[in-house]
Amino acid sequence: MKKNLIKRTAIMVLYVLILFTLSACCNVSPGENPSERVEQTESPGGAVADVDNSSILGDWPIAYAKYANTGEDYPLQDLYGTGIKYSDKLTLFADGTFCRYIGITTGETEHYEGTYQFSGDEITFHFYDGEVSTAKYLPLDNELEYHTKDSMQTPVNEYYIKGEH
Repeated sequence: MKKNLIKRTAIMVLYVLILFTLSACCNVSPGENPSERVEQTESPGGAVADVDNSSILGDWPIAYAKYANTGEDYPLQDLYGTGIKYSDKLTLFADGTFCRYIGITTGETEHYEGTYQFSGDEITFHFYDGEVSTAKYLPLDNELEYHTKDSMQTPVNEYYIKGEH
């Protein structure tokens, strides 16, 4: 009986930790709309100008992945394990920040958050830990093609579809 109680307690603690990690994701307050954050950039003369990136703002749940070299399907579970069901989105804010929590993550936000630049159809992500990644905005499909590598350093494209889940 005592063994079952300890097991149940351990499961509950793990569940609470997972929920705490997910609720802290992206520093988004409950009810906050990511597109309400306003991005401003400095023009060459030092004046601040608004940047129109409204088409890419918000939550982008991951939908599927493909090998970059062959276009064959790449199972998301092979990239992220069964934790993909706990966290699966990229969020872009109007202030030029982002968060990308996919699978089970640690509390170290510098690996999952940073700033981005949007130019034409290209997005460059600068993670707070120094890593740089890129993505391509595909407006006709309403998708982001995020360029990454698997554990064997094989190039993989992840596809995020806005509003789907």
